[in-house]
Amino acid sequence: MVADPWVLILTPLLLSTSAAADFAEHRVWAIVARKFAIAASLVLAWMVSVGGAVQLHLYRWMEVGDRHIDIGLFCDGQTAALLVLVAVSSTLSALIGGGQTRAGGAASLAAAGAGLVIIADGNLLALVGLELLLAATFLHAAQSSPTAGAARRVLFYARLAALAFVGTLVFVDTLVVSWLVLLTAAVLVGAWPFHPWLEDLGESGTATGIRLAAALTGVCLLLRFAVPMPALAGVVLLALSCGVQTLSALASQDLFRVQMMPAAAQGSLV
Repeated sequence: MVADPWVLILTPLLLSTSAAADFAEHRVWAIVARKFAIAASLVLAWMVSVGGAVQLHLYRWMEVGDRHIDIGLFCDGQTAALLVLVAVSSTLSALIGGGQTRAGGAASLAAAGAGLVIIADGNLLALVGLELLLAATFLHAAQSSPTAGAARRVLFYARLAALAFVGTLVFVDTLVVSWLVLLTAAVLVGAWPFHPWLEDLGESGTATGIRLAAALTGVCLLLRFAVPMPALAGVVLLALSCGVQTLSALASQDLFRVQMMPAAAQGSLV
């Protein structure tokens, strides 16, 4: 079975529709759009598992001599899994947020931007997705709600995810298990020893949903490095991550800054 390439755009499009419905205070339509977004991501994942990677060329944006910039979409197994996670996390954050339609719209817009980055086949379209993700953080912060502190953390994580643009946006076929283990260890080391505070720092459902979208975007872009990181360099960066966060905790009295410093240290992996 060969997947229809146009299925690629359905999930981000439906998430954008749910965001528009939330901002227009049509909660029922927003819920329906989110459910269809999850269904579309699952269908795409099944099609990719059966027929292999899917690529859709939209148009050639610029051509100068032998160089050209193409706009397109791409989805393989890793991309499909991340897209499902984005759709599910967006729906869950909206459910946790309750009746806050505009807050749910910000979460859906962030998920739409993250989904666009994940399936983008080229830097230009991925930049558009990142701008949507960033716009969602500002929209959520503009609510002037009691979750302003959470929105500030969301903004930081969104910009941290953007750092992953240092490199290329082409998935590598030589990605090995050891590199995935290293990536997992980076997250765990960066979270220790401050993991007991995560519940207090991410108590807002919408803010947490946007932060998850930003984190998934960063993971997606990090996995697209052209050359896997040497093991020795990874060990050094992991040690630096742990050292920087510990020293920052000793020198700071601000709980928010204590959390942000290990996150910035993890950004050094990018």
